Amino acid sequence: MAPRRGPAPGPPPGRRAGWQRAAAGMAAARGRVLCLFDVDGTLTPARQKIEPEVDRFLQELRGRVQIGVVGGSDYSKIAEQLGEGDEVISKFDYVFAENGTVQYKNGQLVSKQAIQDHLGEELLQDLINFCLNYMALLKLPKKRGTFIEFRNGMLNISPIGRSCTPEERIEFSELDKKERIREKFVAALQREFAGKGLRFSRGGMISFDVFPEGWDKRYCLNVLDDERFDTIHFFGNETTPVSAPRTPRGCCFPSPGLAARGTAAAGGRHRPLVVQEGEMLSRGSCRNSSLLHCAASGSSTFPILSLLAPPMARKRC
Repeated sequence: MAPRRGPAPGPPPGRRAGWQRAAAGMAAARGRVLCLFDVDGTLTPARQKIEPEVDRFLQELRGRVQIGVVGGSDYSKIAEQLGEGDEVISKFDYVFAENGTVQYKNGQLVSKQAIQDHLGEELLQDLINFCLNYMALLKLPKKRGTFIEFRNGMLNISPIGRSCTPEERIEFSELDKKERIREKFVAALQREFAGKGLRFSRGGMISFDVFPEGWDKRYCLNVLDDERFDTIHFFGNETTPVSAPRTPRGCCFPSPGLAARGTAAAGGRHRPLVVQEGEMLSRGSCRNSSLLHCAASGSSTFPILSLLAPPMARKRC
């Protein structure tokens, strides 16, 4: 009878201590880095649910850094796309809905802003009435329902109506590219409400947002600037150059040119957000800037990747 073997010997004390220090360092590093993601067109197709492989990827990433999402949609839509029920606030350290005017941290509601309190009822009604009159005269191949969606931090205006089908959404988007329907609508609003402190942002396929100045996606920095992160990486499918820092410490979204290089310029206490323009975070090839598959191969092309792959596994795409 073969002698019974005892438990396998553990690592030498020196190596065990090294592993413990590395684990402690990784835990500390996680608290100093945030990866912040756009939703539509980045984590999911517009208004669609997240793919399981992307969901798993994000949870793997969360073991290395803190993660958050910031979207223009209201909380219920973001929750529907990124999980079931209220899973989203347990899957992400930060959830910023409606450009960050509705803020969740560690599963708890932090604050919520109301556009009507900021603009006042008179200006708000003037804005809504102008949009309704403009759309009443707009001739389109199809019109559906929910032309104006009233949210906490913005109005979402859709000439075709948000209740259109996915096929009708694509049809309108193609027409909009040719006829510049939303661009002309926004130009009319800018003329009518010049000097009123309003901003207009076209995004997605069928609508645009109207919100007070300063209430764009940088609004979430009002919370994040107090969190003392060393680095914040932002990943989105569209970026807008910003000529001035958002905060005295230098937090801002850099220009697409800077973003494409995957670098960050120094700015105050900590570095500005790093924006990576590319394809939706989903299936694809490294050559086409799919963050998911580049992350799997450990490419150092994108800032997020060095947080995922161990040094021995890294290689170029």
